[in-house]
Amino acid sequence: ATTSEMEVEVPPEDLKKFEAAYYKQLKAGKVLSSTQFDYAWSLVHSKYPADIRKGLVLLEDLFMREETNKRDYIYYLAVGNAKIKEYSTALKFARGLLEVEPDNRQTQELEQTIKKNDGKGGPGRDGRWCWDGCRGSWRTVRIRDSSAQEK
Repeated sequence: ATTSEMEVEVPPEDLKKFEAAYYKQLKAGKVLSSTQFDYAWSLVHSKYPADIRKGLVLLEDLFMREETNKRDYIYYLAVGNAKIKEYSTALKFARGLLEVEPDNRQTQELEQTIKKNDGKGGPGRDGRWCWDGCRGSWRTVRIRDSSAQEK
């Protein structure tokens, strides 16, 4: 049996190591994408919601700046959002990946875990990116919050 990605917890000493590397490069004026990803990954796997949210911000930044590794960024955006119970956003990320890689078992399992935890399994309405099948690329989307208009 494999451990669910959502159950992985990074030891505090590893988080501190990735954090130190990130801030050292930030202070020097140039953070490598790999360093930022390592730090974001460790934050997403923290048990603290504030850390997870910080990791999501770093992943979003990587997604917007980098042309490569978008699959990893989106996958861990799904994981992090699920861990902070933002299930509709997490599902949107997972389903976007499955449109591109329908046979990706890791993402299929994540989608099932998100649906199970959410209890709804409906499509997300507040995600920020989706796969544009016509253009064959990721694109930013704006989706209005329907709950704000139910007055």
